[in-house]
Amino acid sequence: MSKRIDFLSDLVDKGCNLIIDVGSDHAQFAINVLSKRGAKHVINIEKNNGPLTSGITNLSNSELIDKTTNVLGDGFSNFKCDKLVDLVNVSGLGGKLICEIITNNNLAIKKYLLCPNNNEVAIREWAKLNNYHIEIETAVEENDIIYHVFLIDTHAPFDNYDEYEIEFGARQFFSENKLLRKKLEASLIHIKDKGLDKLNPQLHKYAERIMVYLNENK
Repeated sequence: MSKRIDFLSDLVDKGCNLIIDVGSDHAQFAINVLSKRGAKHVINIEKNNGPLTSGITNLSNSELIDKTTNVLGDGFSNFKCDKLVDLVNVSGLGGKLICEIITNNNLAIKKYLLCPNNNEVAIREWAKLNNYHIEIETAVEENDIIYHVFLIDTHAPFDNYDEYEIEFGARQFFSENKLLRKKLEASLIHIKDKGLDKLNPQLHKYAERIMVYLNENK
């Protein structure tokens, strides 16, 4: 089992009635939340037939197939569900694409669990635009890659982030998490070591903003 999937599963409330996993990645997340978090039912939505079939096999082998619905589809396109959804998980995609996927739905959703590969700022901007509360912003490291993780509550309002927090994350989360700092410091080192800030004015300004934010949150 992936360390990242284990980490994401641990953020799920126990006993959820309905969870939707978009891009189900062989149903490993579904297996975790059904077996370890007491979820009642998971809908797996997978764009490609191969991973969907593999997921069904894994669920059958785990004797959990009866607690799932497995759908071949592109995100929420042409997907309908009239039940209240406790949580939607979307992971392993870019932040912009994740926002496009979750924007295109007409479902009643309590929470989103989002783990983008990049462009975390898009997730914060999406939460602000929709006035959704970022309950948790944290990180997990797997195979030497640090991934941001967001738990977003649609039933609470967005906090008053300043421009630095929109770009780099709320200070309350950053100060509590060494991995978030490690990732931001690595970005700064990469820019400086490659001399990119001297070649690109935008990267120069970005590096300056990183330094300001890091110094403010020692």
